[in-house]
Amino acid sequence: MPTPEDSQLPDPARDQLSSANPDLEEHQATKKVLHVWSLLEGRFPLVCLLLVIASVAVTISAHLLPDPTYTWLYTNGGEIWIARKWWGLLGSAFIHSGVMHLVFNCYWIWLLGRLLERELGSFRFLLLFLGTAAFSSIAELAIAGQPGVGMSGVAYAFFGFLLVNQSRHPDFRRVLSGNTRLLMIGWLVACFALTYTKVLNIANFAHLGGLVSGLLVGAAWYPHRFQKQARAACLVLGVAALAVLFWAPWQPAWQAAHAYRALIDKDEATALLALEKIRAKDPANVWALSLEIPLRLARGEYALTRDLLNQLISAQENPSNLNHLAWILATCPEPEVRDGARAIKLARRACDLDGWKTAAIIDTLAAAYAETGDFIEAEKQMIKAMETPGEKSPIYQAHLDLFRAHKPVREHPPSAR
Repeated sequence: MPTPEDSQLPDPARDQLSSANPDLEEHQATKKVLHVWSLLEGRFPLVCLLLVIASVAVTISAHLLPDPTYTWLYTNGGEIWIARKWWGLLGSAFIHSGVMHLVFNCYWIWLLGRLLERELGSFRFLLLFLGTAAFSSIAELAIAGQPGVGMSGVAYAFFGFLLVNQSRHPDFRRVLSGNTRLLMIGWLVACFALTYTKVLNIANFAHLGGLVSGLLVGAAWYPHRFQKQARAACLVLGVAALAVLFWAPWQPAWQAAHAYRALIDKDEATALLALEKIRAKDPANVWALSLEIPLRLARGEYALTRDLLNQLISAQENPSNLNHLAWILATCPEPEVRDGARAIKLARRACDLDGWKTAAIIDTLAAAYAETGDFIEAEKQMIKAMETPGEKSPIYQAHLDLFRAHKPVREHPPSAR
């Protein structure tokens, strides 16, 4: 057997002793294996430390680097439902909105997480993180339409796990002092109030989803009277969370994804139904309006197209949208839709915003004057459009000929000009 003095031997002597004593080599190898195993079993909170380091690194990247990490780590609701970029449910946890957000979350992840990792082991702790991070993101996605950012949902999951099991472990009780419980619950309620009063925009349902998942997983972890019920609840919520990734018709972002897929499949009726549902919940949704308008116009639904363009302009006034509506009011084949006087106002506004440099918009103004019977001004504006530098459409000469013959433009309005 080696003695304490063996450690004082010179290297050659110690090597000679080791080669002569295979039990010593086996003992040292066993110690190394046990050391690595102790790390994996959570005696050192390696995973927790890596979560903190990754959060700091990703947040710095997101705010300082020219090509920020969040462009591929974070995915919005549309990307999750359209492109199936599900990694964003986990990646968003590492992105933080600012220094205070980062410090606050890293503090709680380290305080609560290292205790959990030592208790559960690193592998099981990693599974707990993955499950609760995904569930808290899906909870926010299901209610708010976006997954949110930050580790707050995970911190609340850790808190919930410790809270439900504090009677089983003295360290759990110690870390969940009265102040800690009060602070965590108080901040949860305060965040809802801050969001409701529009002081801050906080992912409250990620917090709540994290807390609920932590409580249920914690209740399902250890044997007790209600363990079976807790496990059943975890299963139900897990299935529901997975279902949200494929079916969430109450969310405009999901309806948008549904409409987009339908358009790719050339299923116009399904796309329009989805876009109508978005408009019913969010009348100012620019993306949905921009998709629905050309579809309605192609179907000859001019009155509805006019109304949708009015909504679009209320949400986003720009030369293109103003010009589109003015053209319909000036040239629509349905008399009840046409309104020359308003078309002049809209077209002039579009020209002013554009700087009178786009021939197609000035052409619309000329058509608007022709609709009111002012063919002299219509001809004047048409000549101005034809003299404008840039691309010249052969249809401009046809319009000029109409105005000189005292005839307005009457054609099916294009979906875009």
